[in-house]
Amino acid sequence: MDALPTYQQRRLFPENVTRDEFGLPEQGSIYFCPHRAAKYHPSFDPIFRQILERDPQGHLVLLTGRNAPGNDVLQERLLRNVGETLLKRIIFLPLLPTDKYLRLLSISTMIIDSPVYAGGLTSFDAFSYGIPEVTLSGPLHVQNFATGIYRRMGLDDLPCLTIEQYVDLAVRLGTELDYRQDVSRRILERNHLIFEDADTVREHERLFELMLG
Repeated sequence: MDALPTYQQRRLFPENVTRDEFGLPEQGSIYFCPHRAAKYHPSFDPIFRQILERDPQGHLVLLTGRNAPGNDVLQERLLRNVGETLLKRIIFLPLLPTDKYLRLLSISTMIIDSPVYAGGLTSFDAFSYGIPEVTLSGPLHVQNFATGIYRRMGLDDLPCLTIEQYVDLAVRLGTELDYRQDVSRRILERNHLIFEDADTVREHERLFELMLG
């Protein structure tokens, strides 16, 4: 396809949101990973560790699933791989209804993407608000959803190609306010290219006609 495969509308920005609403610390960056629990692949653990080590004021927010034993396994794994001290700066929140999720997203510093299964709709949500997403491109289709959306906006410098670049970008966004504001500004200036895109509709029409033919 010569366009994004998803026709998406821009999210409205929620009002009067505070960190206290979610029990989050007032200071420091919020590294929000809004994926379902199945995307927390073990290869994510060293990334979590490096980010928290390099940004001592930052906090990581994960959404847990409905499977309580699975959540326990995840937390036990993170304790082994991240360590007890850093685990204190990982905040586990339950799955949220859409309105609460969007309120939490609106006060997050950034989204950090699973290295094995990139966000799709969550990327559109973040870019509605100008929130950067740290994503790792890869050889698999499922690793490149966010990369494709960035490319549609002409922001080819933001998708990462290595774990090192991924961690560097996350920490820079979390610790350098001027840089983060510049990235956010660029997203807001170009996000009209990814919402309500008529090219997506035209491309689906073309593909359906091709397959029917």
